[in-house]
Amino acid sequence: MRALWPFGLNAFLCFATWPFHHGLNNPNEMVRVYMTKALVDHGTPAIDAVVREWGPVDDKAIHQGHLYAAKAPLQSLVGVPVYEWLISRGTLADKRRVTTRLRWWSSTLPGLALAFALAAWARARAPALGATRRIGTALGLALALGTMLYPYALTFTGHILAAATAGGAYLGAVALSRCPPDTRRGRTLALLTGALAGAAPFAEYPAALVALPSLLGALWVTPPRSRLALAARLAAGAAAPLALGLYVHWMCWGSPFATAYSFLQNRGYARVHGSGFFGVGLPKGEALWGALFSPETGLFFYSPVLLVGLVAASMSALGLRVPAAPDGTSSSDEPGRPLDRRLAVVALVACGLEFLFIAGHRGWRGGWTVGPRYIIGVVPVLGVWTIEAVARPALRRMAAPLAAASILITGPAAALYPHLPDAYTNPVGAFLWPSYRAGLGTYGIAHSLGLTGHAANLVHLLPLIVAALYVALADVVLRDARGARPPRSTLVEPVASAAAVGLLLFGIALIPERDPPAAARETTRLWGFWEPR
Repeated sequence: MRALWPFGLNAFLCFATWPFHHGLNNPNEMVRVYMTKALVDHGTPAIDAVVREWGPVDDKAIHQGHLYAAKAPLQSLVGVPVYEWLISRGTLADKRRVTTRLRWWSSTLPGLALAFALAAWARARAPALGATRRIGTALGLALALGTMLYPYALTFTGHILAAATAGGAYLGAVALSRCPPDTRRGRTLALLTGALAGAAPFAEYPAALVALPSLLGALWVTPPRSRLALAARLAAGAAAPLALGLYVHWMCWGSPFATAYSFLQNRGYARVHGSGFFGVGLPKGEALWGALFSPETGLFFYSPVLLVGLVAASMSALGLRVPAAPDGTSSSDEPGRPLDRRLAVVALVACGLEFLFIAGHRGWRGGWTVGPRYIIGVVPVLGVWTIEAVARPALRRMAAPLAAASILITGPAAALYPHLPDAYTNPVGAFLWPSYRAGLGTYGIAHSLGLTGHAANLVHLLPLIVAALYVALADVVLRDARGARPPRSTLVEPVASAAAVGLLLFGIALIPERDPPAAARETTRLWGFWEPR
């Protein structure tokens, strides 16, 4: 049972809160819900009838006089059997309950599957790489609760499916590198890896920038005599999801290779996507910095632990050897054999392509978001290398405070408001933390039990704090192998880790708003239609 508690904690937090605001009518999510409802209730991806029933929503496209969701279709398609099942049980009610149940079955469960896979890998790899299982558990928690995997497991937006499919394809390449390709397990892995890669572009189009390098990486690390057979299996696995996705595009846009970007109804969105290649032009430093480091949406601002993964992948790609363990062994020995260096190169290529994409995208900010949601596919890729970093003592020491900070920054945002507004320079300090101080809560287990205000928020804040404390102290040795207490000098490390986390959070509080009056007005507006009241 002790081994299961991190998985239980992750699952509890993913089902503990159900943020929803009718006044927000989040278009990134609701237009996908509309498409699912249209497919089941009206047998068409056109959402005209749902718009008449439920009211207007943004993020639409218009083609041959009909309205469609201007989104990649996989999330809506995955929701169809769930919606059908809800109808058969007679449990459908208002828009909020429909959306919540679609989230649970179509986003939260795939998100948990990915988080559990990374956590299980971390728990297995850490001891093999010369660290303790506690460190593996800690990193699994950090990747599940301190990255974009958490907020987008709580929304019906396609982003978690992009992470699960593209990231799953990379995990498949990793597994294939450690499995004989001509065994039954190897053949099954190849089919699954191909299927995930084939589905990835239809979750979010940029996910192809991770999925395709992952497929090529799987071939690269396979012995030459087996590559042709592996390529055939990867292609066979990808065939069905590719065919389905292209068919839905043909239904909506009249061509399997057309997208909604050519038919956007919102003129502002049309201007963004109308220049360059679907809105992507030459990379800009401002966009790259904003997407990776800014308090508005920075990948490494919200998930600083992923920096450790980026450094570890870079060191492996450069061929820098892993230090020998204290007993004189090297983690290049079995079973702690490092991942193939070529997989590190693939990881850097995938991340580099995504970074170039977001740096060249006119709409890089991504609207209301926790982290740069368009490039969520890099999270599981960097997550794999964050786990591999435990073989390097210096990186392992860095990981603890950065992992704890990741949970304390991203976790509360995901649980209360997983789409931070774009009106703020510092949405965590200027909007999220004041919302908590004001006692604003959300739908979820606490609300169902009649709790309100600060008491309701403790239902998810306390588990997040426990997770962060565990992560921060995971590398602390309380007793040695003989049961003796360690010298006082070893206690410096946890104190330093806690101090580093505190300084990071204090630094966030000091980041000023560019336009404080505008930020204050936005906060007043959002609190005005907050739910539940």
